[in-house]
Amino acid sequence: MAKQVTSGEKFHFSARVYNEMNRIIEDGRMSGLSMNARTSAANNDFVIVKNISGADVGRFGVLGIAGILFDPQTSLPAFTSRVVFTGTIPQEVLHKDGRFLICAEPIKNGAIGRAWADGIVTCRIEVQNETHSYATIKPDDTTQLVSGDQGLCYILYKEAGIGQKWAVVRFGSSGSSLQWAFCAEDANYGNTLDCFLNTDETGTLVTVYFKLLNCTNLEDGHLSLRDGVPIPVMKRGSNWWCIIPIEGTQAVV
Repeated sequence: MAKQVTSGEKFHFSARVYNEMNRIIEDGRMSGLSMNARTSAANNDFVIVKNISGADVGRFGVLGIAGILFDPQTSLPAFTSRVVFTGTIPQEVLHKDGRFLICAEPIKNGAIGRAWADGIVTCRIEVQNETHSYATIKPDDTTQLVSGDQGLCYILYKEAGIGQKWAVVRFGSSGSSLQWAFCAEDANYGNTLDCFLNTDETGTLVTVYFKLLNCTNLEDGHLSLRDGVPIPVMKRGSNWWCIIPIEGTQAVV
């Protein structure tokens, strides 16, 4: 077991923090697993996080990553030996792209506990549409994720219906990968087309952008884009784009 320190002993961080961190690592409370005893059955990456959100967070709760507890400039040995994050209330701009953790145990405000940064994870999701395949943070909410057409968590299972549901996700699956979209209308003027994501007629309706070569309108392109035709799309920034450039020589497909 790692050496315990006492109050007043010279060290870069407090005795309480050091001892609590060692307790979490050594006691194997999470299904008998320590930080160094990851099995294929668990398939998860645990990290340690200090809750600085201002409120207690329950098991399966969500914390946005605010920073690190040990500064490499002042506590390099601690920084290089153990990853310890600080966690706060999730925010749209700061945490949506993956800078968040799912708590593996209840963590009181100001306390340290274990959280998942990757792997197969149980959690709660606010399901907004049953066709959604991904989940990400819900801003200002530490109790659940929210479903969507993209996100860092791929939904492996969720309860039926909409609203808050139990789910199992693969944490770390990018929602920006290639997906299918189905034209919701025939191509016309301009370089955009309304499409259904993943499922024709029932998927989420989104606007898909196209790169046009030697033409100014989709209807003049080499692909005949009609209602119901599937196209490969990928999200870039805040917009969905067809990955096939549209050229100005029409050929029915």
